[in-house]
Amino acid sequence: MNRLLSERIIYGMALKICLFLILPGPLLAQSLKINDRWIGTWQLEKSNWPIDRRSDSRVIITPSRFNECIWGKPTSKQCGAGYTGVTTRAELLSTLAPFEKANANDPKSRDAHVLARRMLQELSNDSFRLISTVPSIQNQQMGSGDCAEVNYIFDSERIYRIHFCESGSAASIQRFARSN
Repeated sequence: MNRLLSERIIYGMALKICLFLILPGPLLAQSLKINDRWIGTWQLEKSNWPIDRRSDSRVIITPSRFNECIWGKPTSKQCGAGYTGVTTRAELLSTLAPFEKANANDPKSRDAHVLARRMLQELSNDSFRLISTVPSIQNQQMGSGDCAEVNYIFDSERIYRIHFCESGSAASIQRFARSN
């Protein structure tokens, strides 16, 4: 992966973690409440092959929780979730490109990247607010790895889990449909 993109990803994650740690929990939770359209239970669509074995097939979102994470900054033992920025389809496609190049000789990775590219190309041309999950403070201190942060976007009544590891070792995108 090229050095500039690697630095951009590392800087971006460090900035998001700092924002979660610096902003007081009540301020973050009150000023950036989760939009009601996210609330509900979401099921992984069957078109998501190959499925990442580490991931859950359901995402459950309430006004105070985003799956297993609390809505707001992470605590010592609890991961946090919140809005962390804005992205576009073009930006996501450009972020995927180095992963495709770095893993071009691995057939399994190549298949996953073809699926990821197809899903990204199907997104609307809108801008998307990113929701990121950030590891607990305890896991950050222990070293939760370069694949710890997971991002989500909402488009056309579906949510997408977008996962780019900082090292360039893995990238996955999964689409979820509302199940309730």
